[in-house]
Amino acid sequence: MQLGLVKGIGESREKLFLKLGISSIDLLLCHYPRRYIDMSDCRSVTDVTAVDSAIYRLTVLKKEPTKALYGGRTLTRIEAIDEDSVSDDKNPANNNNLVNILYFNNIYTPLELRVDEKYLFYGKINRTFISNDMNNPWIVKPQDINKLTPVYPTTVGLSSNLIANTVSNALKGYIHFIEETLPSTLMDNYRLISRRQAIEQIHQPKTHEDISEARKRLIFEELLVLLLGMMRFKERNRQTTNLHITDDISQKFIASLDFRLTDAQTRSVNEILLDLKQSIPMSRLLQGDVGSGKTVVAAVAAAVIVASGYQVAIMVPTEILALQHY
Repeated sequence: MQLGLVKGIGESREKLFLKLGISSIDLLLCHYPRRYIDMSDCRSVTDVTAVDSAIYRLTVLKKEPTKALYGGRTLTRIEAIDEDSVSDDKNPANNNNLVNILYFNNIYTPLELRVDEKYLFYGKINRTFISNDMNNPWIVKPQDINKLTPVYPTTVGLSSNLIANTVSNALKGYIHFIEETLPSTLMDNYRLISRRQAIEQIHQPKTHEDISEARKRLIFEELLVLLLGMMRFKERNRQTTNLHITDDISQKFIASLDFRLTDAQTRSVNEILLDLKQSIPMSRLLQGDVGSGKTVVAAVAAAVIVASGYQVAIMVPTEILALQHY
């Protein structure tokens, strides 16, 4: 189904989703989160170490007017304090729990904030000798405090929040179109949830167990499809080949060399020639250390095939190797 059918997707936004390779509702629902934010994990400003991002409960002390910066950018500075970790010093200016919240090119989020009100902010605090700075943090709504918030791979113009809202709209309108792809016996044997349930839980989990169940089901299906594809490819390659070795010149070729093959090389040559004489195509990997003599083994096989009236192509990854082989 077309992505444009989802609520909130216009022509311009649809083009942005195309940058992520998402051109349909099915592909949107398969655009899985890369991680989750546990909104119940609230930190103290005084405990800031090397945490990438966390949630902080802060009280807004002051809002400065939005400033225009060079290049058409804007900056709004907000001063906030973590009242749950106030030091014994009664002077707020000397406390380590003060935070400078800076919003760049975002005039709308600061409008939601009121002085002397508490808010939950999600972001990274950069601590210096003189201040704690937080750039462009999310404001966590009270109803989202105990949620696991998904974080999606993004592109310019598409934030993780916007993608999450779009996925939510798609789930509301089209989750009943998701069909089961696995037989019930397989799902029962491996204790897998339904595909519809897995898609819903991977995008909107209520617990960490929801995430584990969804991942188990989706990974199982992905590996199963890969395995079946490999089996089908292997079966297709077992069709009869038209290659017939009419002139096995391998011993004559080997005798013309100014060195003797090792036992491993001789064994590899014999196995390859045996495969080439079968009625089904050969698919073989010759593995060995650098300088172990893989090229001459391939040369023996090539010589036998050419002597029987066929062509051989030898491909190597670089021009230098191509010249050496030539």
